[in-house]
Amino acid sequence: MQVLLWLLIPVAAGLLATIYLAIKYRPSRPANAHRGMSGLAEFRDAMNRPLPRNDETKNKK
Repeated sequence: MQVLLWLLIPVAAGLLATIYLAIKYRPSRPANAHRGMSGLAEFRDAMNRPLPRNDETKNKK
């Protein structure tokens, strides 16, 4: 029984540390709906922009 207790301590500490780190480093939510929607609009605009052709990127270097 003592062996199980000694194994339970590090397992419980590992689980608690995992839960703590998952909560601490989760992505923050937008402060309000307007900020979230403006971020979505910026993302959509970026996705709609065409990619540069290969010869255009070679000339810039």
